[in-house]
Order: sequence, then structure tokens, then C-alpha cells
Amino acid sequence: MSLTGEVVLFAPAELPDLASAAERAMAVLEWPTYGGGSVFDDEDIVGQLPAGLSCKEILQHIGQTLMALLADGPQGSVGQRVAAAVEGIPIEIRDRYVPVKTCIQLGPQSVYQEEEDVLLGRTRLSIRFFGYGTPFNWIECRRLILEHPEILAVKALFEEQIGPLQLAVTWSG
Repeated sequence: MSLTGEVVLFAPAELPDLASAAERAMAVLEWPTYGGGSVFDDEDIVGQLPAGLSCKEILQHIGQTLMALLADGPQGSVGQRVAAAVEGIPIEIRDRYVPVKTCIQLGPQSVYQEEEDVLLGRTRLSIRFFGYGTPFNWIECRRLILEHPEILAVKALFEEQIGPLQLAVTWSG
């Protein structure tokens, strides 16, 4: 089985101005716009988003029950910082796992640690640093990522613009 991992920053579910928060997240990521995206229900892709919509237009498009995954923005300096921090973890622990793609997910969603079947929280906005691979030692790799000063600095960068965020590391596949 091929697993993937994500370093996830997610906002409280009651975030008051989702469109504005998402646009501020895009600014932190240095995305002037996004290259398109997918619309999901709980599990399946149900449509595609054209490139260039504002976050407000995206939220109008998806309504209250669907999710939008905005991808194809450049990895940018923030994504590179996250990737470099993870690459600094000894390969004996992380194996080949390194985040290579940055995504913003809008709409009602749950953040799970699938390998342990633990619900970490519910949100309407998450910033996800995605990569392929499975660490040799999931628990130690997660601990090192969650405690890494550079990861915590990236979290603080987003919190300056959005407000309090939770940090998670998940594996799924």
C-alpha cells in the first residue's frame, strides 16, 4: 500500500470570515491566484473549479456541504521551508517522506490520523503540505515535525494572518 503524508495547519471550525482567511493564507503562500481545483463531497470528486476565482466565488460555488481543494500553486518559500525542515529529519526515521505540494482546502472537513483512526478536529480551512511516502517510524517522525522550530515558525506566520491554528501530521493511503 502506498501511503501519503501531510503536515496540516487548520483553523477552528467557527472561523468567522472564511473567504478572507483563505485569501490571507494564499498571500502567505505567495499565490497570486491558484491553478484550478477540485470540488469534493465526503469522498469523491464531483467537479472542477476554473482557475482564478476569488475565494468568495469558490465558497459560493461549493455551498455549505462541499469542499474545494485549491492546488497547483507554486511550492513557494513557505512550502520549501516545510520541505527542508522535514528533509532534515534523519532518513532512518522519515524514509522518503518529504512534502512536495501545497494545497488549501475549503469547506467542511475533518482532520484525521487515519493510521490510528483518531479525529483531530473539524474545520472549514486547512493548509496542507502533501508528500508521498511512509516514515519508518511514524510516531517519532510526527513528534519531530510537530516540535521542529521551522515548522512552528511557519505555523506562526499563518497565525499572524489568520488567527489560532492547530498543527497536525497525518498519514493515509
